[in-house]
Formats: sequence, C-alpha cells, structure tokens
Amino acid sequence: MDVIRLAGPPGAGTSTLAQRIAQEKSSARPSVGYVDVDQLGMLYPAREGDDDRWALKERALIALAAVHRGRGTRLLLVSGVADPVAPPPQTAPGRTRSLWLTAEPETLHARLQGRGWGPSMVEETVATGSAESRRRHPDWTGLPVDGVDEAQAAAAVQEHLATAAGSAPPGEGEAPGGRLADHAPSDRERRAEHDALKTPVPCVTGPRCAGASRVARSLASGGWAQGRPTGFLDLAQLSFRSSDGGDGSDAAEAVSAEPVSAEAWQDPALGLDVLAAVAAVLVGAGMQELVVTAPFPVRPAQVVRLDDEPGALRERALRRRGGEGPMLAGDDLLGASDEQVEAVLERASRERAVPPRDGEKTLEVHGRTPEELATLIRDGAGPSGDARDPAPGAARDEAGR
Repeated sequence: MDVIRLAGPPGAGTSTLAQRIAQEKSSARPSVGYVDVDQLGMLYPAREGDDDRWALKERALIALAAVHRGRGTRLLLVSGVADPVAPPPQTAPGRTRSLWLTAEPETLHARLQGRGWGPSMVEETVATGSAESRRRHPDWTGLPVDGVDEAQAAAAVQEHLATAAGSAPPGEGEAPGGRLADHAPSDRERRAEHDALKTPVPCVTGPRCAGASRVARSLASGGWAQGRPTGFLDLAQLSFRSSDGGDGSDAAEAVSAEPVSAEAWQDPALGLDVLAAVAAVLVGAGMQELVVTAPFPVRPAQVVRLDDEPGALRERALRRRGGEGPMLAGDDLLGASDEQVEAVLERASRERAVPPRDGEKTLEVHGRTPEELATLIRDGAGPSGDARDPAPGAARDEAGR
C-alpha cells in the first residue's frame, strides 16, 4: 500500500487537496482511502511529553493504515498537521511520499477568516503555522500554494508526486532505521486493544443535520474540562474509502469539484475496524472515556439518537453549506448546490422515519444547544441510563422565549 502525506499549516488546504486527489486517484485505482490525521488525536488532556499529540497521532495513523492495508486499500491519502522538526514518518510498509504545503501569511489569513474565526484565533494560528513551516525538517519537500485555485494546486501536487515517483521505484525511499518503529504501539497499547473493545462507549447519531457531531463533541468536552482523559472519534471521518476504480495505474482523471456525497465515499465496515484499532491506541495512551459520533446507518449496541423537526434540519444544512460550523474533511454540504442540499434532506427524512432500533434512545433536539443535550445524555437520558427525554415541550417553550 502506498501512502501520500500532505502536511502544512491550517489554511494551506491539506485536507481539501488530499480528498480531491484521493477522488481523482480512485478513478484509476481500485481502492483509495483518506483520513485527516487530526481526527486521530482528540484525546485530552494531552499526555505529558506529547503536548501537541504528534506521537499519539502517528501511532493511531499506523493502526489505521494497518486496517486499510489488511482490507486491500492500495493507496492512502493522509492530510493534516505533522511534527515539523521530525522527518516525514513512514506510515506503512511500502512507499510514503510526503509534501509540506506552504503559504504566505496573507494567504493563510484570508482562508482562515473565511471560516468565521475570530481575529485573535486567526493571528495565533497563522503565526504558529508559519513558524512551523519555516523550521520544518529538510526531508519535508515544500510546495507553495499561493495564488492558485484548488484545481491548480491539486495538479501541482500530482505533478510533483509523479516526478518523484519516476525517480524512485516503489519501495524505495522507505525510512532508514525503521521510522515505523519510532511510533510503533507500545506493549501497553497492544494489551489495551482487548480492553478498548470491551469498554462501554456512548455513541451519538441521528439523521443528517441533526447535530450529532456537535453534541458528541460537547459531551466529550465535559470530560476534558474535568481533566479526565477523554477521547472523541467521528466514525464518518474514519470511514473514507472508495472501492470503485480502474486498472490500478497512476494516471489521474479530472473529477468534478462538487462535493461527493458522504455515503458514496464511506465504507462503514472499514470504519468500525479502524475505530476499534484507534481506540486501542487511545486506551494505551491513558484514555478513560471515549465518545463516538456515527452516521445513522451504523448500529452500535448503545446509541443516543437525536431527532429534530424538518425545518430545523433544513436550517442547519443551509448554514453548513455557507461554511458555518466546524470544518470537516469530506463535508458534502460545504458549497453544495440546491440539488445536493435537497438530496441530503431527503436522506434525513428517510432516516427520521426509521423506528427506534434495539439499544437506541431517542433524544429530541427542540432548540436545545449542544451543551444542553450533552448534559441530558450525561445525566441519564443517554445509553447508560433509563431516564426518558425530560419535558421536551417545556424545553421547546423555553427555547422560544
């Protein structure tokens, strides 16, 4: 399995370009996967000696890559930040090609401001990212992305990778001294896999645009605020893989810039295996509690299912289309057309119509904030308690005042 690694500061476009290239490569290769490495390190408080969780993310990435390799993935695209002072990690046996995308501070400013971030957050992020780019390890190849659009940047990345591939046959360029071993799971992490699979895990789901991810993150943040090592995993973000492809050549075909539907770009069975493998790494790193958000079709044993009125779902979908909310890799609503938004809402309507499944407790949103919903789950309206959704009518009245 080959790995293409795109790193760089926030705003450089690593996730956007990696996903676009993965979709282009999937037209020629039979099985292409993608993950944003930031999704693998959401365990807080950070472990002593790994404040930025670089080592944790790399160990989790190795576990994820092993699952992909075992399931026949031929090419894995990886985006996200990386330790700038370390050489590019060797993620899996085979060929890993690594690029560090660079951009001038003005470019990063403009892109991050477009995400709706506050001025101080933008300033701090740009300063940190620019400093990391300047001091990156010389083994990282820098590629400027200023003054080009997404299609041009993707073409530049692929051209560079094709040139590098022509000068080094597959298998060459593997890290000397076993860089895989630098981030290999410890004995404690290997022993943790069995425990990780037995640990009860609250899982939040719901129809598209019900807000499951935001509520699950708020639930996890309760543990973070108390200093309890708590992990957060988004199953959809661990499931990106396309099994449709061509003859296995490296020739890239241009694809539409429009977002690919979430269900067309996800392999839930693979995602569940990845979740178990990554959870084992997090337990080995000291995790005491794990919160998961999952797409509606996935059916873990214990689930809190959110529900909301169609009008509220539509409002969230339109806000997501305009860029409001967290920037998630593979978001098929970001910049979506009217037809694509309607397709998502039709799917949400079908999911709402499904009766509650075994082990699933429904929690009405009714204008509640993610923090309020997380409190209800934590206080017993969730999978570990018998309490029912308390007074949804009262909550609706309160929200309307």
